[in-house]
Amino acid sequence: MKRRKNNIIQLCVLGILGAAVLFTLIFPNLNVHVKRREPLEISAVMRDVDSRLWSGLRMGMEQAASDLGAELRFLSPTSGTSSEQEELIQREAERGTDAMIVLPRDSEQLEQKIDFGEIPIISLESPLAGSRETVAPDHPQIGTQLAGLVVQEGAKQPVLLVSCYPKSSGVTQRVEAAQQALKKAGIQTILYYGDTFTQIEETANQQKAGQIVALDSKATLLLAEGYADSQSHPQLYGVGSVGEITTGLETGVLSAVAVWSEYAAGYMAVEYAVASAGRSTSRTEGTLRTSIIKEDEIYEPENQKLLFPIIS
Repeated sequence: MKRRKNNIIQLCVLGILGAAVLFTLIFPNLNVHVKRREPLEISAVMRDVDSRLWSGLRMGMEQAASDLGAELRFLSPTSGTSSEQEELIQREAERGTDAMIVLPRDSEQLEQKIDFGEIPIISLESPLAGSRETVAPDHPQIGTQLAGLVVQEGAKQPVLLVSCYPKSSGVTQRVEAAQQALKKAGIQTILYYGDTFTQIEETANQQKAGQIVALDSKATLLLAEGYADSQSHPQLYGVGSVGEITTGLETGVLSAVAVWSEYAAGYMAVEYAVASAGRSTSRTEGTLRTSIIKEDEIYEPENQKLLFPIIS
């Protein structure tokens, strides 16, 4: 009787173990079909074909996408025109991307021509009507701070303010703030909108400008590269942390630049996109702090984190 009871117990144990083995074989397959979700696709539409101008943004976006399990699709207009950027955005909207990050070339025109529908939009630099979030530094502060450096130098000659993006509302705020601060100090300003170094140089020579202030990274890059081999040129101030801009600051071609963490901006943009699409509630709060870095301040620890994010 006792032996029979033990046999029954053993059979029950074996049955339970066998069921467990079958469960472990079957359950993973069931789990894949029931719980698996397609990765979130985020379209990042830039405004320039020159990837140097958004390399920091891209690094931050890619890190955030890796951390949050999203897939990034980078697009930029090969012609560098507003109309081509609109076409790219419209195509992604019609295709049904899960979320979109946009660095507008012409903010007003995009708002008028593009219907984003239900797609969550995160804008960079310039706000767009209907966007869930805008990731941007304090634009008026940038313009005011750069103008302040010119005033400190005791400028007597006219100051040339340069921008490659006349239709970007964010950059326009920088230009207007710089112009207002210089006017208040009694300094004459000349505005130039364009993206050709030769024309910038000719304008500066014709107007006898003592300083040139570039209010966006593309214009700053033009100055850094265009005046790199020049023995004599106006004092140059700019914006951004592109490698060639940092080199211009290091070699003394540029006197100072306004810098914020492009890496952080890219990371925040993807965080906001993922949260807006309902895949996460985690998001970084805060603003992008801007620092003015002069040519003799490059290697201070805090500045290295901004200028050399990879090795910091």
